[in-house]
Amino acid sequence: SDLALSTHALSLFLPCLFALFAATTAAMFSDRLSPRHLALALAGFLSLAALLRPALSRPITHGEDDGRLYNSFAQATLKDRDLMAGEKIYSRQPGYSYFLALTMFLFGPESRLTQLTHTLLYLAVNLLLLHRLAGHVEDPRWRRLALLLPLLFAPAGLKNLLMGNGEWLAVLLFVGFTLSLLSDRLGPGLLLLGLAVFVRQNLLPAAALMLIYILHLRPKPGQRALAALCLAVPLALPLIHNIYYGGQWDYFPP
Repeated sequence: SDLALSTHALSLFLPCLFALFAATTAAMFSDRLSPRHLALALAGFLSLAALLRPALSRPITHGEDDGRLYNSFAQATLKDRDLMAGEKIYSRQPGYSYFLALTMFLFGPESRLTQLTHTLLYLAVNLLLLHRLAGHVEDPRWRRLALLLPLLFAPAGLKNLLMGNGEWLAVLLFVGFTLSLLSDRLGPGLLLLGLAVFVRQNLLPAAALMLIYILHLRPKPGQRALAALCLAVPLALPLIHNIYYGGQWDYFPP
């Protein structure tokens, strides 16, 4: 079947789940997740993915769901060579269609290769999260639970990914924000948080609370202004689009 999520697509779960299982197991039985462990997990992913090579060029289609809408808006972006994305006023969560347009520009129309590329991105971010958790959670009980969470949530995340929905990307961006914050990279982290809201605008209240908390931790006016600016730029993108193309001060889709 050429449907985005079908029995044929379930094989795309295996490389990512195997790599996550291998990395989680390594982290459970060592003090940290070393670069060698990460490299072996990626090698496992690529080895299993190579077995899927004959099917990777097959185009995929979507049913009457969000994946079909995102695909059509991404195609409109590439065809028209502008950022209007097929509509003057956003009628849906906007960010994912631009991400999809980028991957279609790089790899061609949506195919199993597109899906596999997205699963590789999903794996890479989760491996970075495991690396951080393995080295910084000291209590053994909480450490085991924290290390298991990426693997436990992976089936739901990969299903969302293969369906062509955008929630998985918003979660990855939010994880990227958290990792950046823990590494004291405030500017890049807030940009990622703003992009997460651009993908899923219902994350706006959480982003606002995060900004208030960060501003409380950054007493210097210059740091506060930079933090607010890094978050405000991606947050403003839907409003800028709707004003520029549609002449309306609308932020949320109807």
